[in-house]
Amino acid sequence: MENEAGASSSSTDFSAPLSIMPPPPTSSVTNLIENDGTQASGGIDVPSNVRNLRDIMKYSTEMTNVSDDSVIDLTLCDEKKNFFTNVLSSMTVNVQEEMHNSINILLDSNKTANELEYAFDVLAEYIDNIDYANDFQKLGGFQIFIPGLKSEHKSVRCKTAEVIATLVQNNPYCQDKFIEHPSYIRLLISLIEKDTIDEVRVKGLHAISSLVRDNVAVFWKFIGFSGNDLVVNALKSSNEKLMIKAAFLIYSTCLMGNDIANMYVDNGVVEIICSIIMNMKNSLEDYHHELLLSTLNQLLQMSPIRVKEICFKVEDFKPALLALHDSYPNDSNYQDEKDEIVCLMKNLNI
Repeated sequence: MENEAGASSSSTDFSAPLSIMPPPPTSSVTNLIENDGTQASGGIDVPSNVRNLRDIMKYSTEMTNVSDDSVIDLTLCDEKKNFFTNVLSSMTVNVQEEMHNSINILLDSNKTANELEYAFDVLAEYIDNIDYANDFQKLGGFQIFIPGLKSEHKSVRCKTAEVIATLVQNNPYCQDKFIEHPSYIRLLISLIEKDTIDEVRVKGLHAISSLVRDNVAVFWKFIGFSGNDLVVNALKSSNEKLMIKAAFLIYSTCLMGNDIANMYVDNGVVEIICSIIMNMKNSLEDYHHELLLSTLNQLLQMSPIRVKEICFKVEDFKPALLALHDSYPNDSNYQDEKDEIVCLMKNLNI
């Protein structure tokens, strides 16, 4: 999933020292293991399960875990040291170069879906780091959004939305750079509204949610592209995952200001959430209940007078809340849901 972080806008020195990162599946690490994976060059016996950095560190710890009365063979230790030096050397990666190569692949219309997916997977190794995310934008990486979101392959559309979500989450720099291009946000909104694959629509709304959270200016720009209609329609969707994404977006953004909460109230969000709550025992997985109850409580806190008026007009809302409360087992796993209902009824004075 589904924080605050700063983003540096200063220029990046792409000649900076290389960083140590895990290799892709075809890494040359495996080339250092010979004789069916049982012995490395230099005559060192190595277990066949040593395939990545974590395995290497575990193996090195085991090799040095000797008793006090053990006699250490210094020659053998030198061989082991050389082995690990070679392995770590093979795992040195130039992150900017890796990202640049992936961008070029993703901009190549002749690449297969598998090649495009692999390029996305490479990017995913780095862009959750805010500095690398900013470097990605400076390398021209945002150019991949339009062909990616328009791709005929659903996996590519999904992965493009995932990349957007990762880049912009808790990253004001990338949020601002993304919203500067109206074509990006329009295409993402169109994807959510019109794509025939539900998974793509859900990934797209997740990207929108990551884009607008904790950034009031970007949120209102999104609303300017008819974003509020998108959120309301998603909340009314029969697709449970899409509806939950919309509820989370409402919960996380109404906290950013009373004007935002009032906008949601104006557009019928309270009535929709009340309806969902009254029927969710039979229509929604239990683990989603707390989010819907918390969202209504949050709107009530941000706009108490108006939300109370609306809830009072909802027929049988109090009996529905009591029935929902009593339907939960006497189990600590459901205590949060019960507490939300008690808080809601107390604040509504019902």
